[in-house]
Amino acid sequence: MLGLTAGASVAVVRWFSRRGQLRQVRDDATRLIERTPYDLKVGDVIQHVGEDFVVDGNLVVAGEGRTLRLHQATESTRPRYLFAKEARTELWWLDEGIPVAIGPLVTETVELLGKSWRLQSISTGAATFIGTIPEAVSSAARMRMIELVTADEVLLIVDDGNRGLAFRGSAHPAHQFEFLPGS
Repeated sequence: MLGLTAGASVAVVRWFSRRGQLRQVRDDATRLIERTPYDLKVGDVIQHVGEDFVVDGNLVVAGEGRTLRLHQATESTRPRYLFAKEARTELWWLDEGIPVAIGPLVTETVELLGKSWRLQSISTGAATFIGTIPEAVSSAARMRMIELVTADEVLLIVDDGNRGLAFRGSAHPAHQFEFLPGS
């Protein structure tokens, strides 16, 4: 009887141990396939309002204690851009960039593209490019990202000190997007 109890105890311990290992494997696998706007890779999919956009490229600007990400994603032939800034509850969904020239000093109010924009933030840092990113911003080691807003629009200027692109669009709550790993 003692041998039967001891055998059953060993089986229960093994079962719980294996169950814990399986739970760990499941948790690790979930982490590998879950995507956020902060870890999208080329080939991943951004879903927004019933449309799927495949990520073609990423621009990451890191500096001043912040990391900003601009993802280029294409649906058919139309590129769109997702701007993500950590600790922000909204994401910027932007149209293709328009070449702009903006000086080194940016004031609180900027007149650009026929509108008056309010400066929200300027970030400068080391730039990392992966995949396809517009040529006008894909060559500098350091980039500046200037965030401008109006009551109903957002404008992100990506600038290397000589030339820049203005990406115009709108802010959306993060829950309106879904991020899926590529195949």
